[in-house]
Amino acid sequence: MSFTKTALKIVGGLFLAFVLFCIVIVVIAPNTPAQNTEQSITSNISISPDGKRVVEYAVPYAYTDDKFSWMGVYAKEHRSSPKEELHLFTFSNGVQFEYHLNNAGVPQDGFTYSGNWTNTPNESIKPTSITRQQFDENLKQYLSQYPGATYTTGQFDSGVNYLLVDVLQQNTGFSTKDTAFYLKNFIDLNPNLKGFNIIVKSPTAVSGWQNMQLTTFASDNYTLVRQDTILDQNYAVSSMKSVTWTDATYTSISNAVETSDFTNHPGKIGFS
Repeated sequence: MSFTKTALKIVGGLFLAFVLFCIVIVVIAPNTPAQNTEQSITSNISISPDGKRVVEYAVPYAYTDDKFSWMGVYAKEHRSSPKEELHLFTFSNGVQFEYHLNNAGVPQDGFTYSGNWTNTPNESIKPTSITRQQFDENLKQYLSQYPGATYTTGQFDSGVNYLLVDVLQQNTGFSTKDTAFYLKNFIDLNPNLKGFNIIVKSPTAVSGWQNMQLTTFASDNYTLVRQDTILDQNYAVSSMKSVTWTDATYTSISNAVETSDFTNHPGKIGFS
């Protein structure tokens, strides 16, 4: 009889241990990163307008802080070429990140930035026609944040129309929000122009030198073509850098007044 009781205790103990083990597995398994990442993530590879590979991931679970470093590891493990790539992660709770993966063999693997894109952008915002009086009122009110700032409009000898904003405070008036505001209002004033330039100037700490930002806009399809940051001394222009937005449309320009971001497509911002 005692043997039977002992055996039953042993069997009962083993059964209880098995049940507890199953509970632990059920609780822990859904949160195991390897299981989530390897079995559930879907990806799509495309080529951006500037020739980079773009790898998009749909991650079927919410973003948490521990996933920040995981993205870099996952991107490197799933590199699709030895060249520079952009890996875009969209988590189930809507959080988005861009991991810029450098060329293979470069000491610095890459960098992670917050993402802000939509796969199916809404391009429904169209230019609104405003009068010269409305344009002047909008510009004067906006530039009141920069005391002494002035603006003029005109046409180059080449026939290209321009808006020149001259800000007297050092290194101001260049933000994406600023540029978007100048662009939007000049487009609304001239919705039928085939192209124009927005030029912003402000003094540097060096006497006689100016920082300038030149933005070129092609309005046949309302596309922002390029933006150059240049250093000017007595109007002798030396190019410092240029950025090309291959997808910034009137919609994203309008949105950039609030979001400070000209691009709303994945992987479409290219540098030249």
